[in-house]
Amino acid sequence: MKVANMKQRLSYLIREFRMKKGWTQEEMSHRSGLSQRMISNLEQSLPGYSIRLDYAKKLAKVMDMSLSEFIETIDIDEED
Repeated sequence: MKVANMKQRLSYLIREFRMKKGWTQEEMSHRSGLSQRMISNLEQSLPGYSIRLDYAKKLAKVMDMSLSEFIETIDIDEED
């Protein structure tokens, strides 16, 4: 799937990972230490929402990735 920007890529990554595991947002919340509302907001890529570094660390850990792998996964070059 072609994703337009980093924020949308992050949203897609979180949701796809969670769904592949068969987890609810509540379970992802419990495992990551982030609130269910935060998981929902990140998955929806809501305007005004961005991910803090400490949140990225928690998500990377629950996804069994290093922080650098997590960032590389969502860091895409945007073409004009």
